[in-house]
Amino acid sequence: MQIRLVTICSGLRTQCRALRCLIDQLAAIDQVTELFGPIDILCPMEQAASISTLVGAQPARARIVPVSCQLPSDDPYGLKFLLTSPAWLSSCETDAMLYLDYDHLAYSAPSLPPCNDDVVWISSQRETLAHSKVIGPPGDLAKMLDGRHPNTSLLYLSPATMTRCAEEWRQCYEVLRPSIPARWREEIAFGWAARRLGCTVQEVGPSVQSSWLTASTPCSLFHYGGDSEAAQFAKGTLLACSSAKSLSEASSRIADHDRVNRRHLLEISEALRRSISRETQRPAL
Repeated sequence: MQIRLVTICSGLRTQCRALRCLIDQLAAIDQVTELFGPIDILCPMEQAASISTLVGAQPARARIVPVSCQLPSDDPYGLKFLLTSPAWLSSCETDAMLYLDYDHLAYSAPSLPPCNDDVVWISSQRETLAHSKVIGPPGDLAKMLDGRHPNTSLLYLSPATMTRCAEEWRQCYEVLRPSIPARWREEIAFGWAARRLGCTVQEVGPSVQSSWLTASTPCSLFHYGGDSEAAQFAKGTLLACSSAKSLSEASSRIADHDRVNRRHLLEISEALRRSISRETQRPAL
């Protein structure tokens, strides 16, 4: 089965830094290269050149894909609508697509289930709609989602299913504007749209993708985003480091964190250290 691996990037330096680490990790796993090939990095047209420079993408490992697509102007999380680009979707001549948020670690090739049309696999991270501070949602929303908040840090589905969901996703997003904060809106809108179209929405197992909620579970992919203390330290402190010295100083504080979380924080630190080391050794143009 052929699978297109894809992510998105707005051009923020922390995102580019994290993507550089993720690309390096994926490239070091032989089975990943065989299963996916290079990762597509979708981005707004105007950011393509700077992202290419910051990520340092090599065609054999990653492709910068500029996308012309209408995005919400008041919601940075709405960047995920790049995945609905008809031009990009029509270029996906694969059986499946695996989307990952940029803030992932890759430990091994994930063992993915068969990808069938009208089945959507989402992140293993399970939260309730109450956690998302939903205010007066449409009547059938909670029922259709079984009271769960669908986390879209990972999406695994066929390009045909994404094409089918695209317009409904946008429409659901607009309906949810008054009732759901931007922080959660695109995720809940996606799950709602998929269910309204009759798709089965299932979470992957934690052995495929784990998170801070299940940090002790051996996994292929680890999502280090979110709102926990460890997530804030990983993204707000470690990813903010641009030099070996600042990274070393920040990494000394990993010992202050929960023992279970240290493994992943140390992995992020080490990936960043390797990335910064290569960056400083790159010959001047």
